[in-house]
Order: sequence, then structure tokens, then C-alpha cells
Amino acid sequence: MTPFHRNLHIGYITSLADRIDRPDSYEGAVTDHLRMSGVYWSLTGLSIVCGQEDGVGDDGAPPAAGRRSRLDSLMGITKELERPTPPEPPSAGPPARRPSRPSVVDFVFACYDPSSGGFAGNVGHDPHLLYTLSALQILVLAGALDDARLDRRATAAFVDGLWVAADGSFRGDEWGEIDTR
Repeated sequence: MTPFHRNLHIGYITSLADRIDRPDSYEGAVTDHLRMSGVYWSLTGLSIVCGQEDGVGDDGAPPAAGRRSRLDSLMGITKELERPTPPEPPSAGPPARRPSRPSVVDFVFACYDPSSGGFAGNVGHDPHLLYTLSALQILVLAGALDDARLDRRATAAFVDGLWVAADGSFRGDEWGEIDTR
């Protein structure tokens, strides 16, 4: 059986944020509007990989508290993540301190529009049904669905307002895109 290189997978997933946040990152520029979904898929990927590492319960799912703790240490899901300072060449002077990354939950709420109840794909973007789903799933993974910043009624009204009663489909956003997935 081929070995599963867990640490390589963890290293790759946890390096994505730094790679796409670089000012010269092409990937970061073209996926800026997809950031919420990228965070969700990174967290679920790590959750699966860490579940194998930390032990799995009878139902196949790792214990929530242990998973959350491991995700916190890897991606800062509920707390700021200290980012290691990359090594500087000797002639560059003292190393520049890299700012810590806000918690994933704080990022999610930075994308929240309390006036509509929806979540955007990134800070400064319009709320959308798909990113609202990803944001809520992230909050569930983080155990933060009861966070006081979330107005559940407004979010439910946002989703309900996108429903097209005539055929049961949903518009993705206020501009009328019909989601065909």
C-alpha cells in the first residue's frame, strides 16, 4: 500500500493563504472573489486529514473539540494565527515582522453584510448565496454559529429572498443570477 504523506498535505493546505496573499500572486488576483469558498475547502480538507491523525469516532468523524483545536493551531480558525517570519538575507538588516493573520471566524464576519444578512466571497464584495453557505459551514466547523455578530433571522431572510417560487430555484445574488448547481 502506498503511504499517505499526511504532513505534506497539511503543509500544502496551510501554505495556500500566504501564497495567494502575496501582492504578486496571480492565483490570488484571479481567485479574490472566491476566498470564502477557498477557506471552507481548506478547513474541510484539513479536518479530514487531521481526523485521520487525531483518531476517529465510531461514526467516522473526529471529536469536534479535538478537530477544532487542531484547526486552530494550523489555520487560526478561532484565534489569530502567528505567522513565522521568513528568513532574511544577512545584509537585509533586522527581519521584518509579519503581521499575524486574523482568525478565520473574524475573516468570515468581515465578509458579513448585516443589512442583507448575506456573506460575500471576500471583504468588499457583494453578498451571494454560495458564499453565505460556505460562511455558515465555516462557523459550524469553528463552533461559532452562536456568535453575537450573526443575525440568524437576517441570514434566513437573505436566503429566503433569493428563492424563486415559480420553479424552486435560487438566485445567487440580488442581481438575478440563477444558480444551476
